[in-house]
Amino acid sequence: MAIRCVIVDDSDHFRVAARELLEREGIRVVGLASTTADALQRVSESRPDVTLVDIDLGEESGFDLARQLADAGHTDPPNVILISTYTEKDLRELIAVSPAIAFLPKSSLSGTAIREILGGACEEGHRDRG
Repeated sequence: MAIRCVIVDDSDHFRVAARELLEREGIRVVGLASTTADALQRVSESRPDVTLVDIDLGEESGFDLARQLADAGHTDPPNVILISTYTEKDLRELIAVSPAIAFLPKSSLSGTAIREILGGACEEGHRDRG
C-alpha cells in the first residue's frame, strides 16, 4: 500500500514539483496546501501517513503548524516531516523542540527518504512529540 502524503508549502512551483517527484516514486499525494488553515483541513479530511511541512510558509510558521497538527485532538497525531531550503544546523534547536518526527532538506526530498524516516519512526515505537 502506498504512503499517503500531504504537502504544505507556500510555493506553487515547489508543491507541483514535489508532487510529481513523489508520485513517480510511489508516494500518493492526497492533498496540497499553502496555508495553515488549508493544511489543517486537508490533513483532517485525508488523514495522510505523513505531512510534509515547509518551515517558512510566508507569513506563517511551519513550526506553528506542526504544533497545531500535533495538538488537533487526533488519537494518533500525524507524522510531520519539516522541510526547508535552510540547513538543519541553522534550525537545529527549533526542530528539536517541534513535534515533527524529522527534518528533510528540500534538496534531499525523495520517496526513499520519506520511507526511511517513517520506517525509523516506526522502529522507535512511540515518540515523544513534545
